[in-house]
Amino acid sequence: MSSRPSHTPDFFHTPQRQSAYGLLVMYARTLNRIAQALFPLLVVIWLRKPPIWAISGVAFGFFLIVGIIAFLRYYYFVFYCDENADEFVVEKGIVNKTRLSIPFHKIQQVNLQQPLLHRIIGIYKLEIDTAGSSDEEVSIPAVNHKTAIALKSYILQKRKESIDTDPVAQDKAEESIIERQIFQIPFPALLKTGLTSHYFRMMLIILGFILTLSNQFREFFEWEDILESTWAVTLAQNIGILIAIGLFFMFGTLIINMIFLAVRYFGFAVSQSKQALHVHYGLLNKRSSILYPNRVQKMEYSRNYFQKKLQLMWIRFHQAGGAESRSSTVIIPGASAAQGQLLENLIYGQEVHASHSIRPNLRWMLQGIFWQILLPIALILTFFQLYSGFPWLIFLVIALLFSSLQSLKIYFAYQREQILYSPQFLVHKHGSWNQKTSIIQPHKVQSVRVRQYFWQRRSGRATIIIHTAGGSIRMRTADHAQLAQLANHLIHQSESSLKHWM
Repeated sequence: MSSRPSHTPDFFHTPQRQSAYGLLVMYARTLNRIAQALFPLLVVIWLRKPPIWAISGVAFGFFLIVGIIAFLRYYYFVFYCDENADEFVVEKGIVNKTRLSIPFHKIQQVNLQQPLLHRIIGIYKLEIDTAGSSDEEVSIPAVNHKTAIALKSYILQKRKESIDTDPVAQDKAEESIIERQIFQIPFPALLKTGLTSHYFRMMLIILGFILTLSNQFREFFEWEDILESTWAVTLAQNIGILIAIGLFFMFGTLIINMIFLAVRYFGFAVSQSKQALHVHYGLLNKRSSILYPNRVQKMEYSRNYFQKKLQLMWIRFHQAGGAESRSSTVIIPGASAAQGQLLENLIYGQEVHASHSIRPNLRWMLQGIFWQILLPIALILTFFQLYSGFPWLIFLVIALLFSSLQSLKIYFAYQREQILYSPQFLVHKHGSWNQKTSIIQPHKVQSVRVRQYFWQRRSGRATIIIHTAGGSIRMRTADHAQLAQLANHLIHQSESSLKHWM
């Protein structure tokens, strides 16, 4: 193993290990993975209240095992450049050995990332993206600044030399590396997006955290004595204080959600190179994504009522290689309509137009009422009717409120549900509160299924499911003849198009 300090070309011809600080990175990664895998077991051990010496012994053994695994992962991770095969090589693995070989001419981008832990200890993560691959890029988790810069320059130089015999290819390769920023999401837009997004989910997370803390405090305090105290009685009698606590909880949730999203997507910028779009963002954890137009299978706009008033939207690009997985989805928060239109032109080379329309039948609403209103209420009644003293009046009020809200949701969703299509595009509009618009190109459709369930046959209705490598589109309870015509159109466009789906 080489230990020469200089980064001459020969330096990378021999296997190199990561920076010594890579041990900390490996330890943090290993600790996170093992803790997630053993979390249920650790909870069970904690609830059984073992003695302190047992907890100390388990903790010592746990951290020792994590340290050994982290060291072995660090020790067996090496990288080097194979001059004879003209490729970059990464070898890793403790028991199952893995050798990743990347020909230099297939390397598309070399990026340097610096998450929070890397910033603290002064190292970088080097990522290599290859052309024609939808898998996760090859990465070296921990290298110092000098090595990272030298290795990036060396790899790009070798890439240039590998295609030097073809001047046209060389020009394209050089152009693909140069990035030109096309727009940036302003910080106020991120704050507005955070204030109007995911608040229900964040509220549930905070509520769960509070309940967990209350269960922990229950072990140390006598809650019966507290509830019988004058303070508790006064609080229970003062509805104004309870409302104030509720409002504080609600606004606290919104503020936390706003800060979380603004920090995560801080400095969000989209730039363009010859062959791809590049997304860079993050305050504490710098991140980047590459968006290849030919890999985009589905483009999706989404926004709720407040975001519509603020003229903001979320844009998601689902790329080939992972269905709806996060690794194949590029997300742009707080975009304006003009920025969305610009991205449409960059991805598709034209504006999206679709004229032929298909809408669902009125039975679409009736099915929604059955599944989302009648069935849940019936199940709750079946479960609780066995209990004496069931608060029927409270249940009736809640059921009426629930039915009213769900009815409005179903009605607005029915009004928006629609498929529009043309020879170039298919557009699916759906959603009630969170309204979404999905766009796909017919030649990227993988399969189309038109199903007609037994209860749909007499009325001439059916359900269509359109599959792409980046997700599916579904419409139920629409005219069977119209859906069959749409299916034939998509199959014809997919089979006759000269364009490749990826």
